[in-house]
Amino acid sequence: MHNDSGDRPRLFLVDENGHTASFDSVNLDEGLPLESVSHIDWEEISYRGDNILIADVGNNENLRKDLILYEIIEPSDLTQDITIKCKYPLLYTDQKWHWFAKKNYDCEAVFSYNANTYLITKHRSDRLCTIYRFDELHCDSENYAIPYCRADLGDMVTAADFNDDTKSLAVLTYQGIWVFDNFVGDDFFNGEVRWLPIQARQCEAICFGDSKTLIISNEQRDVFEVPVADLIALN
Repeated sequence: MHNDSGDRPRLFLVDENGHTASFDSVNLDEGLPLESVSHIDWEEISYRGDNILIADVGNNENLRKDLILYEIIEPSDLTQDITIKCKYPLLYTDQKWHWFAKKNYDCEAVFSYNANTYLITKHRSDRLCTIYRFDELHCDSENYAIPYCRADLGDMVTAADFNDDTKSLAVLTYQGIWVFDNFVGDDFFNGEVRWLPIQARQCEAICFGDSKTLIISNEQRDVFEVPVADLIALN
């Protein structure tokens, strides 16, 4: 896990009860520090292959030109420094830099599928969300997020996770959990759809614990386990 804006660059390992994990004599209460990275507004953590992506893509006012993804090698020895594999600066190809521009370029959801990386934006000007796709990511050079498709999930998107085993995409909003299955290619929103309304304060993280379980957490440090079977089929 990670903190939102206002913290220093670090990750936290937690157990299934939401407590800080401990290994041997290593004290992890203060987290695992990352060197040579910024922490302006971290919003997401996800896997890209065997590595971890940390997304410094919070953009509440839509004015940032320093959005970036960090790819790190997951540490096997917690006494060693975390290795930064790549830094991927990014820009939205369709963003217009005007003071009156629609505020639809915040993002809190990042996931990878079939070697591609995707962002789902958190719109503030309408009910839609947009999926952006990177076919490739290039270290230390600008990467352009290409708008791919849109959907109306009825609320702001705050997190996402992809299950490679079941080929399922989970998307979290403040008021609901969505799971998309049996789509063609990466047309994620045009397959089977399941949904569950939630009331759990400011939830901003979701992941598959396994193929049958989703784990969500909120900014108040609560962790919830949700059976996928509890979601309601919408089609």
